[in-house]
Amino acid sequence: IKINKDIQNNIKRMDIAYQNMINRYEKAITLTDRIHNSYENIIKIYENKLSNKLDKIILLNPFNIMKKGYGIVYNKNVITSSIKQINLNDEVEIRMSDGSFNAIVKNINKEN
Repeated sequence: IKINKDIQNNIKRMDIAYQNMINRYEKAITLTDRIHNSYENIIKIYENKLSNKLDKIILLNPFNIMKKGYGIVYNKNVITSSIKQINLNDEVEIRMSDGSFNAIVKNINKEN
């Protein structure tokens, strides 16, 4: 009878150990899923940030702005941003989205 009780006790301990192992495995699976979901969320956040920055780059790209009809004026190979940088009879280059042309300044109209 003592042997049966020892065997029963060993079986109970093995069953408890087996249940503990299953519980730990299930916790590990749950943690793995949570980590996986966290990384997916982090990746989505960075994808959105990258997409927003790319949209800004596209919107602010000078060539895309030039496609709307704007041009860049060069005077002596320097970008001209003010009428103050231009004199009568200067030859300027105007670059558009699909090419460029040269012009001679014949008139200057200053705004306020």
